[in-house]
Amino acid sequence: MLEVLKPIWTNKNETAKRVQGRVENILDYAAAHGYRDPVNPARWRGHLDKLLAKPSRIQKVNHHPAMPYDEVADFMATVNGYNSLSSKALQFLILTATRTSEVLNSEWNELDLNNATWTIPADRMKANREHRVPLSRQAVELLSNLPRVKANTYIFAGMKQGRPLSNMSLLQFMRGLGYGPSGEQGNYVPTDSALASVTGQVKLPATLVMWQKWPWPTPSKIRWKQRTDEGIYSRSGER
Repeated sequence: MLEVLKPIWTNKNETAKRVQGRVENILDYAAAHGYRDPVNPARWRGHLDKLLAKPSRIQKVNHHPAMPYDEVADFMATVNGYNSLSSKALQFLILTATRTSEVLNSEWNELDLNNATWTIPADRMKANREHRVPLSRQAVELLSNLPRVKANTYIFAGMKQGRPLSNMSLLQFMRGLGYGPSGEQGNYVPTDSALASVTGQVKLPATLVMWQKWPWPTPSKIRWKQRTDEGIYSRSGER
C-alpha cells in the first residue's frame, strides 16, 4: 500500500487520500464477509497515520477569491441595473448570504413576507435542519415585485415548466458583467465572508452589512442575535 501511496502522497494528497480511503473500505468489506484476512494494510488510523504525513500538514489551502467589502455596494448597484431574473436571484443571494442552490430552489410557500421570514426546509439544508432566514426590507421589496409563473412553484422560475433557474444562470450573468476566471473585473464573487467582514476581527450578518452600505433606507435601530443551536436568526428593532 505504501508503494502505491508514497509517490503521490505529497504532491497529489487529495487523490492519494481518496485512494487510501476507498481501498480501506473495500478491504474492510471483504474482511467482514470472510473473503480475506481481517488485517487491513490500507487502514489509516493506527497504521498508515504512523507511516505517512498527516494531510493537514502538507495540503495547501486555497481560499476562494472574494470581492473586497468596499466594492460590494457598487456591485449591487450594477446588478440592480439589470431586470433579468438572474440579476434578481443574485441580489437575493447576497442580501440573505445563502447558498446558490438554496436560492435557486426556493419556493413561494417558504416565504412569510408579512413577518419578513424565509424558512428553508431541512431537506434542502446541508446540516439537514430547518433554517429560518430574516429578510431585510430590500429583500422583501425584491420578492414582492417578482412575477409569479403559473404552474411553477419556484420563486426564480426557469425556462422549463416546473423547474427553477439553472445552476449556471448566476455564473453566466456574472461572466457577462466581467467577473469570473476570465473576467476583466477579477476572479471573485461577493461571498458571505466578503460581505460580513467589516474588519479583520468583526463579522456581521451579510444583510446588516448591506443595510449599512446600500443606499436604500435603513432601520434606525437593529439588533441581531444568532441562535446557533437552532439555526435561527432573530431580529428586533424598527423596520
